[in-house]
Amino acid sequence: LERAWPVAVPLRFAPVVLTQAMYNTATLISTTLLCAAVLSFGLVGREVVSVYKIPSLSMDPTIIPADLVLTEKVTARMGVLPRRGEIVFFSPPDALREVVAK
Repeated sequence: LERAWPVAVPLRFAPVVLTQAMYNTATLISTTLLCAAVLSFGLVGREVVSVYKIPSLSMDPTIIPADLVLTEKVTARMGVLPRRGEIVFFSPPDALREVVAK
């Protein structure tokens, strides 16, 4: 069975796995799912983690200015109390904001 190489196979004998409509549908569905995944990750991620940049020496030497701190919000919402040595980020009440602003 020696044949000349490369072997030419007529297109009518080649199996067709995907038609053009099937390919277009698969592309549309996968693109839609990818976009939905990116959007949902962004929306959920915003509620789970936050990034803060430390602007001052207030936490020196633990955290120095210009450090980026990644915080998670899930344990506080579950009612888990902070342990000794953990850094707690919170939104200050209005009265404290006025004192700090002055």
